[in-house]
Amino acid sequence: MFIVLISYGRDVENVLATLEDNADPECVALMMEFLSSLVKLKLSSLVSLYPLFVKTAMTWVPVEQVCSKALALIRVTVVDARRTKLFPEVLAELDASVLMLILNTENDEIQGKYELTLETETKLAELMQLFQEMVKTSTLRTKVMQSFSEQIIRKLLNPMLDSETCAADNWPGNFIQNPTTNLCIYALALTADLAADNSQWLTLYSELLRKKQIQITMANALFTGDADIKQKVLQLTSTIGFPQECVSAVALCMKQLEPLILVQSTPGTVTNIGSKMSINANNEMAPLFSFAQEERLDAFLAKLKRIYESNQINDITTSAVMELYEYKLAAMRHAERAMQSSLEAANNHGTSLQHRLAQVVAESSRLHQMLFDTQQCLEGVKSTLTVKLAEAEEQSKKAIAIKKQEIDSLKRIVLEKTTNIDHLNVVLVQHKHELETNQNRIEALTKKIKELEVECTNADAKTMEMTNKNHELSKVLLKMQDQLNKKDQVIELKTAEIQSNQKDISALKQEAQQLSQLLQKYEKNIAEKEEKIKKMKAELMDLSRMRDMIFELTAKKKEDLNS
Repeated sequence: MFIVLISYGRDVENVLATLEDNADPECVALMMEFLSSLVKLKLSSLVSLYPLFVKTAMTWVPVEQVCSKALALIRVTVVDARRTKLFPEVLAELDASVLMLILNTENDEIQGKYELTLETETKLAELMQLFQEMVKTSTLRTKVMQSFSEQIIRKLLNPMLDSETCAADNWPGNFIQNPTTNLCIYALALTADLAADNSQWLTLYSELLRKKQIQITMANALFTGDADIKQKVLQLTSTIGFPQECVSAVALCMKQLEPLILVQSTPGTVTNIGSKMSINANNEMAPLFSFAQEERLDAFLAKLKRIYESNQINDITTSAVMELYEYKLAAMRHAERAMQSSLEAANNHGTSLQHRLAQVVAESSRLHQMLFDTQQCLEGVKSTLTVKLAEAEEQSKKAIAIKKQEIDSLKRIVLEKTTNIDHLNVVLVQHKHELETNQNRIEALTKKIKELEVECTNADAKTMEMTNKNHELSKVLLKMQDQLNKKDQVIELKTAEIQSNQKDISALKQEAQQLSQLLQKYEKNIAEKEEKIKKMKAELMDLSRMRDMIFELTAKKKEDLNS
């Protein structure tokens, strides 16, 4: 499948290459329409060719027969390229000067005309849609606003605004979707987009919406336009500068147009034809015989049949029978023609009724769709209002909760203040009692102070005596301090001697420890030597014994020898 898509993309690229060499405008227009249908399919394999689509279409825009199809291809390509990464490349292929050149040439042709050709209206409608897509990009928006002025919109809409047959009562049989209505709606949509950022365009937009012809055109578009046109009209109601009075005026125009839409001139013509045919049928259905004559004829034919069956037909002439039979056949043929004509009239009337029924069904489906759209809008508005109401309720609840908290805090503060006031009142009463008791105490204390002042004077005298004594004692103290200082010096000397002696003692202690350790070693050595001496003594004793024994033996031997 992927390989097929790749090869298909190559085939489309080859088709674009052949368009450069093709000189047949009709063939190129068909190819432009085919490429537009391919772009609407949003094939991923063709996205890379979008810049080439726009480039090829721009080369064919100046050609009259191909212009509208080329503009349509550019528009659908720009719309679909907005979702891709190639959108800047597609915009780079757009040449606003070429588009404005087309618009200027059309404006020159429009001047002095009260009716535009079908091709011109289609071309301008496509151009308005393309401009509306271009102004969505800031860079192209400035280019469009530099070259595209309000006067151009006025010139485009003048053929319709200056027409004297735009009233609702003067449009019988003309309520079908037409390029004039489309051009007007697309021009209004473009004006609404430009009016969002420009006061001059906003003034023009408001002025156009007050025109009766524009209001009737919007109502007609809502009745007969396709889905895109109806969407544009409904989107206009939510644009900046769209007054509420215009909504009411469009609704009134729709009410005026409704009977003309439901019963148009074409069904009326069919009805008139049917009525004429029914009149002719009534004339043809007038019987040649009365009912009594027809009954007598039937009775005579029945009697003739019985006579024929009973072989008694010789009494009646053959010419009379044939004449009566021809009368009967003529009456039957006449009745058959009358029934056939009435059947045709009924068929014609049925077809007219079917046409009217189809129109009524289409209108009812459209009204149902409008009702569904309005219900969706109402549901959307209801959902937004419910969300806003919920938010407002939450905010009010939060505000009420905050106010309640503030009120509770204020109540607490008031209660605390009241309790503090009561406590302070109690404290005040206590302080009053304490003040009275303190005043009594003060009076008693003043008496004591007077007594103490007397005692203080006595004490002052005593202190004078004590100061004199202290002065003498201070002299004695100074002498004692001098002696104490001398003794301190002696003590310091003695402490220094003691410290030196302590150092000597510590050194002697260390030497004593070392000597004790040496003593222990020597004692161990002495003990070992003593053990060795004991062993040596034992050995000496043994040796002395052995010596004595040897001496004795030798003495015995000598005695033996001597003897």
